[in-house]
Amino acid sequence: TDLFKRSSIARMAKHLECLLEGMLADPSCVVTRLPLLTGAEQQQLIVDWNDTSENLPLHLCLHSMFEKTVDRTPGKMAVEFGDEHLSYLELNERSNQLAHYLIDAEIAPGTLVAICQHRSFDMIVSLLAVLKAGAVFVPLDPQLPEARLEYILADSESALLLTDSHCTTQFSEIAVDRLIVDKQLQQLNRFPTDNPQLRIDSTNVAYVIYTSGSTGKPKGARITHRNLVNYFSWRQIADLITPDDRVLQKTTLSFDVACSEIFAPLVTGATVVLAPFDINQDLDTLSQLVIDKKITQLHAPPSLLRLLIEDKKFVSGSQLIRLFSGGEELIADLRDRSMNQLSTLLLNGYGPTETTISVLFHNCKKSIGEPRVPIGRPIANTQIYLLDRNRQLVPPGHTGELYIGGECVGAGYLNRSRLTAERFIANPFREGKLYATGDLARYSVDQHDGVPELDYLGRLDNQVKVRGFRIELGEIETALGAHPEVSGTVVLYQDDPGVQRLIAFYTGSEAIEAADLRGFLSEQLPEYMVPAVYSRLRDFPLTHNGKIDRQALSELSVSIASNDSEYEPPSGEIEKQLASIWSAILKTNQIGRQDNFFDLGGHSLLVMQMVAKIRVALFVNIPMRWVFDHSTIAQLAESIDNKKWMTENIPLMHGETGEEGEL
Repeated sequence: TDLFKRSSIARMAKHLECLLEGMLADPSCVVTRLPLLTGAEQQQLIVDWNDTSENLPLHLCLHSMFEKTVDRTPGKMAVEFGDEHLSYLELNERSNQLAHYLIDAEIAPGTLVAICQHRSFDMIVSLLAVLKAGAVFVPLDPQLPEARLEYILADSESALLLTDSHCTTQFSEIAVDRLIVDKQLQQLNRFPTDNPQLRIDSTNVAYVIYTSGSTGKPKGARITHRNLVNYFSWRQIADLITPDDRVLQKTTLSFDVACSEIFAPLVTGATVVLAPFDINQDLDTLSQLVIDKKITQLHAPPSLLRLLIEDKKFVSGSQLIRLFSGGEELIADLRDRSMNQLSTLLLNGYGPTETTISVLFHNCKKSIGEPRVPIGRPIANTQIYLLDRNRQLVPPGHTGELYIGGECVGAGYLNRSRLTAERFIANPFREGKLYATGDLARYSVDQHDGVPELDYLGRLDNQVKVRGFRIELGEIETALGAHPEVSGTVVLYQDDPGVQRLIAFYTGSEAIEAADLRGFLSEQLPEYMVPAVYSRLRDFPLTHNGKIDRQALSELSVSIASNDSEYEPPSGEIEKQLASIWSAILKTNQIGRQDNFFDLGGHSLLVMQMVAKIRVALFVNIPMRWVFDHSTIAQLAESIDNKKWMTENIPLMHGETGEEGEL
């Protein structure tokens, strides 16, 4: 009884009985096919716990849902940006004009159209216009390296790029037809404002979002109108979005959370509040915006949520009704602290890009004491199964790989037929496909309130979640391995209390500097995929069968010193104040003037917090990206003291003036 609960032993006894009966019934049966589950358990796992059927308007397309909302509330505010706003009717008419332009330009239904724009009315107009024209949008993040943008445009074979005047330099060397939307308003105004009358099936693809790929290149996940209509309709019937909501749109467009922030309100009659493009670089500005704009609904991955609940202004001043978390594991301590400080509904969501934003939700409760925060139960018309390595159902309470079925499952990967066949398999329990997530999960069978919820238990492979971003470590390894002086690479994610960072181990030339490798990767990968620490090894440790010993490297990563140099105490008032700020942010007592912020576990979210604290303590407003190139106490202090960040020629973000104290 010290090891097992009575209920667990009772289940195991039943499973043993089923196993013995199966052996007697069919002595020639392959071992992996022998039954473990009772008939009642099979009924539970296949039918009862997947009874999610809802009669939703799955024949509609996403833009059709929006047009119905326009008919109901034409004069209501649809989108707000700063002091300006668009009504539902105005947004619809502008989208229709661009849609008619696309149709006139022979953008046929099913054609892929890339969108790379800063957050603006035009960005929302472009998304709707592409859908209304029957085309498929491929969202691109303007902050991605040019090499990655070029790859996605080429791989998707996008026929057109919709962009704005702030993004033109990023595509100067890329051969693609483009429309600079904000410079063509006069031309677009000549097109009709009525809804295009195209017959578009809801099974058509609506968007393709590129995610990290284990082979070294990102892959495009295809999501249909039917997938999206099911998700957003469920949000409505679950009372997780209402016409009275004000939803902050702050996530970059290349992540599916952004689609939720935009379309959940637009198909419901709520208001989308657009955040400035660089809002994620300033915690203080983000908090103030949530307060000033009376935001009622916000998405905050745990890494951001942890910072927000430490902001007294945010805690006391926000009017949030629903706060969605997800993208990475929400730990019990953070849940409890959030629930104790915020009087809001906190929802922990789970869902791969391939299965339409989120497919599981858990309504967090105060101080309920479980060691893990569940990822919840399936949404409408969605089924989940936990299978073993032979794709057989595992008994309740046992760990298995999570497979997802139902109306949420997307149309597979773009131009990746083999990978699609591997991950999107025939559903053996009902019609349709199952998506193999690679995630391990288990039912919380000790729950007594109906259908049990799922606990997330990790990965089967080398995929990790870093600050809400999904990363295949193999993609980083491939990119780093392309460096001419690197002969071998292994990348690990260190996720310890107070320290979350990517560590790159490599073999190769002794002459390579970590800064060189970081710069090399920054030209190919998004910032969140660039490792913080680089450790050269003469040889990789191997297991007894000759494979790289990742466990040995993981143990080595814990002992890696943050800096090879000896400790030098901060010198001068600015360095001392910076060290104090770093110490508070990084939870580290002794910080030397030559210590590197990122080697100590810093990342872009913490840079955002650091810049805000520097503004208060030193009365200067340094650009967030400046920290990436001046990442030691000594370098940053010199830059601040001499105002180098003001005088050196660095590219400005949209909205920045480059003047002291202004953004």
